[in-house]
Amino acid sequence: MKRALKSLFLAGTMLAISFGPAAAQAKVSVAAISGYFAQGFGVSIVNGLNKAKTDFGIDLKLVDTGNRALDYQQQFENLAKGKQYDLIFVMGWELVDSLQKVSAEYPDQRFVFIDGVLDNPKMIYANFAEEQGSFVAGALAGMIEAKGTAFDKIGDGKAIGFVGGRDIPVIRNFLGGYEQGAKYAAPDVKVNSVFAGTFDDPAKGSELAQALYGQGSDIVYNVAGPTGEGVMQASAAVDKYSIGVDIDMCGSAPG
Repeated sequence: MKRALKSLFLAGTMLAISFGPAAAQAKVSVAAISGYFAQGFGVSIVNGLNKAKTDFGIDLKLVDTGNRALDYQQQFENLAKGKQYDLIFVMGWELVDSLQKVSAEYPDQRFVFIDGVLDNPKMIYANFAEEQGSFVAGALAGMIEAKGTAFDKIGDGKAIGFVGGRDIPVIRNFLGGYEQGAKYAAPDVKVNSVFAGTFDDPAKGSELAQALYGQGSDIVYNVAGPTGEGVMQASAAVDKYSIGVDIDMCGSAPG
């Protein structure tokens, strides 16, 4: 939730700094791969921009880039041509390669990359301390695991799990914080981690979570977007604990 609230605050604040309440109507575009506008902190970013639309009168366009890598660069070029937009927000590590190329071709276009920092001084970045919240999640999982069979739904395997979407730096940051928190609370706990290779496959998330539970992990933390919905569903099916990310995920696994 902290990450989501930061996203909401960030989008509105960045626009306020860039244009101010008295500026002429600013044109802003947000580009993201399929699914980002309807999940996690992506929803909060869009909410923040919609608030800026109301407060500052910006002209806002959302662009779903789809999931075809061949299309990404062309879509960025279409947005950057003629400097139609004052700011172009970009969400999704899948878009990085195309974003870097188009940023070099259109140096006067202002891009804002969400959820990471690239080696490109021409861009604006919005980053999060995701490892800190994950540390708390890991510490909680470790403390519960340390109780062993005295705690409801916990076995004696002394293991917890992690399902990531793609194996990319930001997800590794989540995992690192989770591991450190778990070891801080329970030095002997084992952290089993896997990556789905995708953020958009709940069935894969369920499959991986079931495997982790079967291997003795009593609690599984998911950082996998819609893939993580499968993790939550698997935890409910086997009556085990899971930890969600970015937003309240009780809709996927009540309780």
